[in-house]
Amino acid sequence: MKYVFKNQSGYKFCRKIPNSDKQFVFSLKTKNAKIAKKISSLFLIKSFSYFLLLQNLTREEIVIRFPEIEDALKVYKHEALKEYSTLEKQRHEHLSFENKDGSHPDSIKHWSEEFHGHVCGQKTERQTHELGKKILARASQHLKVFYQTITDEERTIFFQLLLKNETKILKQDLKRAKEYFDLDYQLEEEKSNKFEQIVQQLMLNNVVSGSMGNKDQSDSIEVVTIKTNEEMLAEFCKTPDIKAKTKHELQKVHSSIDVLFQSSDKVSLVDYDMEDFKEFWNALLYTPKGVASYPDVFNDYEKNYFEIAKSFENEEIQVEYPERVFEFQAIRTLAEKLAIVRKFLRFCVKKHYLEKSLLEDEDFDPRHFAIKATASLKRLPYHNSELRGMFARFKEKNFFIKNIANFYLPMIALFAGLRMEEIAQMTAKHIINEEGIICFNIHGRLKTKESKRKVPIHEFLINELRFLEYVESRKDEAMLFDMRAVVINGKVKYSHKYVEAFSEFRKTFVEPVRIEDDLITFHSFRHTFATFAARGKVQKHDITDLLGHKQPKDDQTLGYIHADIKDKYGFIHDMNISEIKDDLMKMAFDFRQVSKELF
Repeated sequence: MKYVFKNQSGYKFCRKIPNSDKQFVFSLKTKNAKIAKKISSLFLIKSFSYFLLLQNLTREEIVIRFPEIEDALKVYKHEALKEYSTLEKQRHEHLSFENKDGSHPDSIKHWSEEFHGHVCGQKTERQTHELGKKILARASQHLKVFYQTITDEERTIFFQLLLKNETKILKQDLKRAKEYFDLDYQLEEEKSNKFEQIVQQLMLNNVVSGSMGNKDQSDSIEVVTIKTNEEMLAEFCKTPDIKAKTKHELQKVHSSIDVLFQSSDKVSLVDYDMEDFKEFWNALLYTPKGVASYPDVFNDYEKNYFEIAKSFENEEIQVEYPERVFEFQAIRTLAEKLAIVRKFLRFCVKKHYLEKSLLEDEDFDPRHFAIKATASLKRLPYHNSELRGMFARFKEKNFFIKNIANFYLPMIALFAGLRMEEIAQMTAKHIINEEGIICFNIHGRLKTKESKRKVPIHEFLINELRFLEYVESRKDEAMLFDMRAVVINGKVKYSHKYVEAFSEFRKTFVEPVRIEDDLITFHSFRHTFATFAARGKVQKHDITDLLGHKQPKDDQTLGYIHADIKDKYGFIHDMNISEIKDDLMKMAFDFRQVSKELF
């Protein structure tokens, strides 16, 4: 497609503006090639005269006689559409396709697409002129005479408008053929006209509710007001089964459905899509057990289960309220809540408030999600023996040559506590000098607002692992590591490909039982970093700051404590790595020898 380009977010339109060093660019907001082509074609048709004007800016007082050209083409169209005329016969002979007459639907479709390509700028100006002259040769004498009066500058626009005019004539040919021979078309036309009359009557009567027409007829139209979420819930709660529930059971009904309502900013369930239901299920899963029984927590979050669930998923709520114990709900409880919401949605479908329930998908299985989520909050730090095993793998020469990122990502996570995605999306510009201290400047697409921070780089990475030399070698590259972005559930992820690679790598130095229970993952490096920092007597709130977590709400004094970059440098180097230091130094020696071949 000319002027249409694809990038990670979808298709975009890009065309140079004539007589300038600028280009016209806008997102087509779609990843579908057919839709992108359709939108760009429409824009090219609408903007043709504008770009023609821009092309002529450097010429003196050029005036295109649009009204006169259009009037001449209207006269030609009127004459060309006369049935059984010479013009009609010549048109059908000229526009034949695969031995089919020009009035055949296949021929009309073929030539409509051909004309479309010329009008949308997909053909050269020369090609458009050649086709236009062939049409002009069989056109009316009136149009041929008019053509002799136009200037060279007007001929391009003349042929463009001629092709658009010819397309309209083809559509009229097709309509005639259907009216004569296609019974289904006639029936659809009658039905369409009847619907149009009904809609016009509804508009004239200003009908906002009720129905119009005989309900026994298929063409009756009913106009109803869409129910709000609250109205649907209130009606659901009046059903005998729900009314018979105890106060405690009713609370579970309301809380479960509240999670659904709070999981999207859309006003009505009618507009919910699968992504909204995935957000709901994730929120239902991560809503802590009995959180509503803690009024201080519940009110701080304005009784919003969705926000509470996000905080629990991000391991923040426990830090905010250290005196509380937040646990996952039992699988049985999850299943009960899911059953309630499914019942509510089925009720809405039965009452014709919704077309269908998207929550029937088999992916919404409490057992599957509960096992996965419970494991994620039980992540453990690496054993020293496991780290030594990893260092031994690093010493293998082919490991570094194959992919340097497989080495640096774990080591950065170990010595800085950064998340995998935070490291994967880095560029050389993320490495900065802050008051004489070399830091990771964490910004961009982050998990939480607290994730934006500056973390000093440990001297071991700089001095022993030649990290700054590596950064220098990548200053002209798009990314610090060769991580390609992919879109997962609407979110851009740079670490997606690496996850699988690391999952295989960990099998070489982690005990199988710890892998099977999903206790040891890349995320465990953050736990290991925090453990080493705590052993080095770094305070809990300082570790929280380095990790990019939210500080607890219970101690307002912490809000007044702001460690500067020199303090953070001290915290990083207070990490107690004495038990693995010898193995680290041996690995670093081998790495320095090998890395000289790479950068």
